[in-house]
Amino acid sequence: MRILRVELVRCLHRRLLWILAFAAVIGCLLMLVLTLVNVKETDPINLVDLWPPRDQGDPVLLIAITIGILGALVFGSSMVGAEWKSGTIPTLLTWESRRVRVAVSKIAAPAIVAAVLALVLETLFAASLLPVIISKGSTSGTDSKFWRALTGGTLRGFAVIAMAGAIGALIAL
Repeated sequence: MRILRVELVRCLHRRLLWILAFAAVIGCLLMLVLTLVNVKETDPINLVDLWPPRDQGDPVLLIAITIGILGALVFGSSMVGAEWKSGTIPTLLTWESRRVRVAVSKIAAPAIVAAVLALVLETLFAASLLPVIISKGSTSGTDSKFWRALTGGTLRGFAVIAMAGAIGALIAL
């Protein structure tokens, strides 16, 4: 567990992580401005549009999930690839005899960081749409079925983002 904790700290200190997070925050602010400008009173946006039922269109949160998948792939591969480039993996393997444990921690750390960051950024993405929904939209149709679909969809999105981070790290490893 100690090696996983060390890898998590190393992931959090990567400059690419903070650049990707900053870019996502800028994207959320851009989404807020664009929706404030483009959504009209005659064609409102509803809270149900974040994750509508299966037969009623594509979810808006799918945009954030797709961008999160791409960011997790880049982050996971960069996390391990940079260590190969700097020579820290061969050095680590000279004193750590359990190579499977090292590999698992190198793969799991970007996956965990990507999933947690996706949780924060998707919450920010949905919150950036709330002022538009409150001012120019409605919350009609937000029953328990909607909240279950929203929760299930976002949890599946977090799982896919975590897998993308692990796949990126696995490819680089």
